[in-house]
Amino acid sequence: MNKTTNTIQRQKADPVLAKACHVMRHYAKAADCLISVLDPDYNVIEVSKNQASQFFCSVCTRYCGNQCGDSASDELPCSAKHRIAVNDSQRLGGSHIYRCDLGFLFWTSPFFSGEHFAGALIGSGVLGVPEQQTMERIHKISGGEVTPKQIRRHLEAFTGKNHEDVKAMAQMMLICADQLSVRNTHTETVFSDENEKPVSGTIADIDNSRETDNEVKLLAALRRGDRDEAKKIAEEFLNTSMANGGFSVMQIRAIELTALISRAAAGSNSSVISGSQDEYDKYLKKIEETQTPEELLEIIGKAIIFLSGKMFSYHGVLHSSALRKAERFIWKNYTRKISLKEIAGAAGLSAPYFSTIFREEMGIHLSHYLNRLRVAKAAASLIETSKSINCIAEDCGFEDQSWFSKIFKSNTGVSPGKYREQGGIYSLHGWIGLKEPEKTA
Repeated sequence: MNKTTNTIQRQKADPVLAKACHVMRHYAKAADCLISVLDPDYNVIEVSKNQASQFFCSVCTRYCGNQCGDSASDELPCSAKHRIAVNDSQRLGGSHIYRCDLGFLFWTSPFFSGEHFAGALIGSGVLGVPEQQTMERIHKISGGEVTPKQIRRHLEAFTGKNHEDVKAMAQMMLICADQLSVRNTHTETVFSDENEKPVSGTIADIDNSRETDNEVKLLAALRRGDRDEAKKIAEEFLNTSMANGGFSVMQIRAIELTALISRAAAGSNSSVISGSQDEYDKYLKKIEETQTPEELLEIIGKAIIFLSGKMFSYHGVLHSSALRKAERFIWKNYTRKISLKEIAGAAGLSAPYFSTIFREEMGIHLSHYLNRLRVAKAAASLIETSKSINCIAEDCGFEDQSWFSKIFKSNTGVSPGKYREQGGIYSLHGWIGLKEPEKTA
């Protein structure tokens, strides 16, 4: 990326950063926690501190210099750890909860300007381990120079919240980050109450890369407990890597997928970190030692079964009912223009929160899901009826034939007319992977 392009992106991000600082001040007050706002280069542009946090950060910096480093004035202490967490939150999606070496919990969510990373929000101020554990850790690294009395006095500022509180605050931060993000014109207007049809741009503007899409679908399948689907996605991805780059590339992708699942499991439930680390290391070693693609696929299958069992699954249980309600509403109303607010309302959730959990649990953006459903229904009409293309577009909820043709071709690779002419090139319903939700009694 050249300097001019980088400058333009930074200028676009600046208003988002200013708004982020404003929102986070209110968030910190409402959640009674400490916050930091990072810019796209991971520099701190807003930070709240108290005497206790400064005390522990100074202890960590002084006695763990090799781990924390001497952070620059525009970086957080333990900057490398925060960078990794922010990157994980981008890669895995949603909010990421993690812990520093002294046992304090942090949570982070990224926000965006269009398709570009614009910065990150970080919350802190909660002790994630028993007090005695932190005291023993500090006593050990300081060689006894920091007294138990000093430690205990400053730890008083971190009492009163537990892991459940952190999860709630992380979810609140995720909603804030979603609201801060300046979305692409398409993602804004597809579910707008005022106008569903995008004004400009191309379909590619809202599509993730194929690799990221596979990762999202893989994690969504694991959250649903669908190990067979997860294994299928992983195998297809790895076979493609083998075809495009050979066995060495396939091995690298296998290591990345194993790390992805492991971080997702550990990020959702801190209690599994130590319990699965040995097994995780064993799988990595086996992957590195494999000689054939068949061996590699077998190892990945076993890793998925083991690590998926460690994944935090309460979201799927908690939201299954809401998602079923939303799906039933979509299938009943796809023939007309429907907004995100309406769908979320049918599910009984707020629009930003529902949008987030839909992607996490279903493995697809809500707008893409609705478009694919409409395309599948339109494809059936093209083959089974003699209705005009314009009439089919209207019946399936598209505003006009031009927009219908663009969406149809982006999903199938051919125009509606060509699809009808060829008599259907494949089973769209199976390809799209949509299944009508069961009706309630």
